[in-house]
Amino acid sequence: MRWLSLLAFAFVPFLSAHPLDDQAQLLSEVVIIDDQRLELVLDFRYVSVMASFSEYSGTLDKPGLDGNGDGEVSHEELKRRFNLLVDDMAFSFGINVDGQPVQLQADFERFVFKNMESTAPVDFSTPYPIHSARIHYRFVFAWTAPTPLAPGDHRVEYFFSGYQTVVHTPGEQMIAFDARTTPRRRLSDTSYDVAMEVFPKLIFNWDVKGPESSVTDIVVQSTAQAAPAQAPSGPAGIGELPGWLTFVAGLCMALTGLGTGARRAFLPGKGGASGARALLTSMLLLVAGSAIALGALVLMGYIDAG
Repeated sequence: MRWLSLLAFAFVPFLSAHPLDDQAQLLSEVVIIDDQRLELVLDFRYVSVMASFSEYSGTLDKPGLDGNGDGEVSHEELKRRFNLLVDDMAFSFGINVDGQPVQLQADFERFVFKNMESTAPVDFSTPYPIHSARIHYRFVFAWTAPTPLAPGDHRVEYFFSGYQTVVHTPGEQMIAFDARTTPRRRLSDTSYDVAMEVFPKLIFNWDVKGPESSVTDIVVQSTAQAAPAQAPSGPAGIGELPGWLTFVAGLCMALTGLGTGARRAFLPGKGGASGARALLTSMLLLVAGSAIALGALVLMGYIDAG
């Protein structure tokens, strides 16, 4: 009975050969993937096997999916047809973000061709017969903001820019989803501009949240190196006393040495070895006390050591 199918194929009107024509039912979704990326998913399901023949045959000036008319579709024919359809659809619909058109990129790896008359997956290792196939196409387009979007609401408009006959109920055929949650949720705060019925438009706000804020401990390190601690001046242990007390102790020691030396030098009857030792002791007290007093003045900042 294959020749009957091909005969019917031959009599399909050649003016209708595009998913955006009324031979296919459209369901489209604009999906918020994250704060910087949108996806547009288009599903076209042909209403019957007979309707699918218009897509297989093409038109007088453009070949259809079955480019050579042999009743089968090869993987190369499918890729060629996908490229032609993407070129056509680029002028049929679009998306604006904040009033500016965005450039949608086709994600060919996620394009789908299915036969809705069969549950078995389509295998293109050999050409696929089309005489009893009802087409389901899926096209996926994506846009990523070239620069990060500022936090806040961004107006998104998904619209048809050319005449189309596949959107009859925009509220069911043009839907917005937010996939930043699991499971994804349908956006309810949407509106539709259907003043011109052949150019329906879906409008919604894309609430960009921006990077999540988190509380972290911030340690600020100076690039300047700390000066090494100065060792206390004077004899060991003296630097641990308050500066004024160190100065008084040194001054008292120096005055004691000075007084003892003067008494040994000017009082008679104090000669001999013992007198010499006493004089030497007084001189050591004078020198040591003077050094301690001077060190205390340096520590207290009264004398510049440099």
